[in-house]
Amino acid sequence: MCTQTRCPRFPQTFLRVGNFIKPFFSFLLIALVVVACDNSQQTVDQLKKEIAAYRAKATDDGKNRIQSGFEKLDQQILQLDKKGESLKAELLQRQRDDLATEFTAAQFGRVIGDAADAMKGFGKAFERAGKTIQNAIEDRSAAATNAP
Repeated sequence: MCTQTRCPRFPQTFLRVGNFIKPFFSFLLIALVVVACDNSQQTVDQLKKEIAAYRAKATDDGKNRIQSGFEKLDQQILQLDKKGESLKAELLQRQRDDLATEFTAAQFGRVIGDAADAMKGFGKAFERAGKTIQNAIEDRSAAATNAP
């Protein structure tokens, strides 16, 4: 067994291993912090994609995914508050508010699009009704002029 008193190379060997372990654990710690921070950023990025997709084609499934994304983001904000990271929580809350505004605008755009489609439908219905009335009047006029 090699100890410090019996083995003169003990300090050098220990320092070499220590020089390897310290950077490894530092890297591991930094990676863990980045992953923890990245989790909320991934949620924000995913919400941005979902809102863009919803804006392009609004579906109930897309709406449900966005709402669940907001719930997940709210939980992440609460976790940051509980950890005492109020600055990060506040920044994430601002991003959430901006995303909520974008989602509301996308929903409003959907409502306007639906209303425009409904107006087109009403317009076509009135056009068909007008043609039917016009045809009926023409048929009566033709029958009246052809009558003996």
